[in-house]
Amino acid sequence: MNELVIKPARGLFSRDLEVSLGGRSITILERRAFQRSAPFDLAGATYAIARKGWTSGRVELTRAGSLVAFAERKSAFSSRQHVTLLEPSEIPGGALVLRSKGFFSSTSVVEAGDVQLGEIVRRGLFKSGLILRVDERVPPAVAVLLGFIATVQVEDQQSGG
Repeated sequence: MNELVIKPARGLFSRDLEVSLGGRSITILERRAFQRSAPFDLAGATYAIARKGWTSGRVELTRAGSLVAFAERKSAFSSRQHVTLLEPSEIPGGALVLRSKGFFSSTSVVEAGDVQLGEIVRRGLFKSGLILRVDERVPPAVAVLLGFIATVQVEDQQSGG
């Protein structure tokens, strides 16, 4: 199980997000204001996460301009994000679901079919950011995508949007 921590990169009010694995920073998501997008470098490759529509909820992960994975809700009112991986992986069926654990819960779970592959929790009551605990089969860039989606969901909840 990999444990990634996503938190503001430069203080509490920073828009950029630092992603750490094992206490070591592995990338910075450079968030663009009003675009809900974030380019980042990971393991020598340049990635970008971008939200493609305000109503569809589609979020795309690209590497060097090529689509690697995308997440979308099946309906405008669904809280579940269905993630499709477009490259070969060890994920059964190449599909994940990110969903809230319960109506009043701030924890989200990552599933592939009936198998739970991880969870996303808040860092704590007085700390901003999230902790992702995901199975090693989830590619690191896809784990960052899941963390980005969960971060946006938390921000939307906090702003009442």
